[in-house]
Amino acid sequence: ASNLTCTATFTLISPTQPDLVVTSVTSPTTGVAGGSINVSMVVKNQGGQAAATFWTAFYLSTNSIITPSDIDTGWGCSFALAAGESSSCTGSITIPANVAAGTYYFGAYADSKGEIAESNETNNGLAATNTITITGSGATYTLTLAKAGTGTGTVSGGGSYAAGATVNLNATPTTGPTFPGSS
Repeated sequence: ASNLTCTATFTLISPTQPDLVVTSVTSPTTGVAGGSINVSMVVKNQGGQAAATFWTAFYLSTNSIITPSDIDTGWGCSFALAAGESSSCTGSITIPANVAAGTYYFGAYADSKGEIAESNETNNGLAATNTITITGSGATYTLTLAKAGTGTGTVSGGGSYAAGATVNLNATPTTGPTFPGSS
């Protein structure tokens, strides 16, 4: 029988989702294509919901922004994290033999396969604070060992190695003889 005013009030309630971030990455300052380096990362779920199993990978990049389109080292770790939880991953990885010599940023990218729906999909990558200089250009060389002289024994350590790799060689005499000098 009269004019009325009706007000509807809406309150936005955001869905709680995981938010995966790499909080630290460590790497050496030098490496050899085809050689091994020791690396580590820490990943955190800073979101409000648990994250089921996801893959976090190590990458080499020509810039400090780490993305899954960078050079994949083929190594990483699988995580499942509760809300607020962090976990680390440490290991010795092999730099791909086909990586060109140069200076790179080494980093990690959380959920590199896109397995988890996150509240923020743009904060998953992080580079180490230092760059890494890669030598070797992916070339490999064969080291062949030979014995000489009148004594007997064995030599070991030969094989195929990446350019610039450190190689350990062993010369072991058989019981009895001595090495007055070796070369």
